[in-house]
Amino acid sequence: MVVRFVERQKALLQLPKRNYRSSLFSAAIETQAGESLEIKFAPGITVLCGGNGAGKSTTLETLWTSLVDSEEYDGFRPAAWATKWISIISISGQHEGEDWDTSLNLETGDVSGDCPAPVVFLDAAAETGLLLSTFLNQDGRQLNEELLEGIDPDPFSDDQLQLLSYVLRRRYEKLETFEVTSFSEDDSAMPFFQATSMGMTYPLTGMGRGELCAAFLIWKLSRIEPGSIVFLEEPESHLATWSQKALAEVVTTLIVKRDLTVVASSHSPGFFGHFDTRHIALLSASPRPEVRSGMDIIELGRHLGLQPSRAAMILVEDTVAAEFCRAVLAAVDRPLVAMVSFKFTKSGESGVRRTVGDTAGAPGDDFVIVGVLDGDQKEKDSVATRFAYEYLPGSESPEVILRHATDEWRTGAYLEWDVPLPGGADRLKLLLERFDGEDPHDWLHLLGVEYGGLSKVVEALTMLLLLSDALAAEATEFSIALRERLQQPAPASSLF
Repeated sequence: MVVRFVERQKALLQLPKRNYRSSLFSAAIETQAGESLEIKFAPGITVLCGGNGAGKSTTLETLWTSLVDSEEYDGFRPAAWATKWISIISISGQHEGEDWDTSLNLETGDVSGDCPAPVVFLDAAAETGLLLSTFLNQDGRQLNEELLEGIDPDPFSDDQLQLLSYVLRRRYEKLETFEVTSFSEDDSAMPFFQATSMGMTYPLTGMGRGELCAAFLIWKLSRIEPGSIVFLEEPESHLATWSQKALAEVVTTLIVKRDLTVVASSHSPGFFGHFDTRHIALLSASPRPEVRSGMDIIELGRHLGLQPSRAAMILVEDTVAAEFCRAVLAAVDRPLVAMVSFKFTKSGESGVRRTVGDTAGAPGDDFVIVGVLDGDQKEKDSVATRFAYEYLPGSESPEVILRHATDEWRTGAYLEWDVPLPGGADRLKLLLERFDGEDPHDWLHLLGVEYGGLSKVVEALTMLLLLSDALAAEATEFSIALRERLQQPAPASSLF
């Protein structure tokens, strides 16, 4: 399991496409006020986010308890601690091709239906706190090492060490796990970690809280039975912002590799900002309960107090190229749009080349200027020259390839495209017929006048264009290439 950038991006792209053994469809919620709300679950992972007091944690626990047998939580139904506004919660899903549903009445504790999939609740912050209190004496010293006598350590694999090193930005030579059963009546194991990093060896009780949480999460998620449904309580707890993003990438990798379906709670854009908006639901409790899905990732971040920062300027040949570049990225990698600023030169392709060639960053400046040329320039450039630029999808200028796409649509291709423009398909066909004879560089601007803006037209036609598998693949490769140029160096980056 290599933590290279390309592999992380592949895992993210595979996240909604993988054939999961277990899936969640939706949770229908009836409130005590008689209203109906719904949480729609996405393939792989759904993140419940919101501010403090929004009901993330208690909703997560309510979801969990409605899926497991009462013996798993000592027979206690969550009526006493669940969110006050939930009356009944009904969940539907699928396991090994068979649909199932279950319902929990929080006022009576009654449960109907059954979830056949393995279900796990994981709160790394709480569980590592228990580990520390268990393995420390009251005066704060580590318990006698006799506890570990006779226990063979189970070392982290190379893959697990790479994941841990990536999350924490430090190199680990070894991390051993001793499974201690002395404190349990049923011989269930508690992990005691011993890490070796930068030439130093130290026990679990000498680890930082974020370090301990990350190690525990990787250890636990690597052991959970494939096909399980996992509820994660604020997995980013105790981690720095950069490590939160890295953890989201690691969780994605483990979900795809281990065949897990995850529901997580989080209020940190550092964690949930890694995922497409289909994977995020925003909870609000005041003045009345709300569940919002599909919100723009930038708006979500602002709602939770994070202002987007620009990491790069993308410089293109003209206004159409700028709108096309924005539309492509919005379609395949929307969070990337918030990280960049789109600019065009007045002198076209030569202006891009001149600006990129004449501009250099000062030492320590990590703001990036990326020259992006139209696709028709790629074949004209030598292999050596191509390393200096990125190229828009397609082998011609955006105006030309978008026109080709509309021509194919008018002759019967891409019938699945639902025209997202006023007047629908009929009006668009009429306008395309009217502008058939216009110059390739003029027809888009004329359409923009008819529809009240160039950006609306380019965005709509880009969605049509990306119905082509080949161009969709090019668009994905384009976003990956841009992200590679925007990567910030990390102390442990040489590992990967």
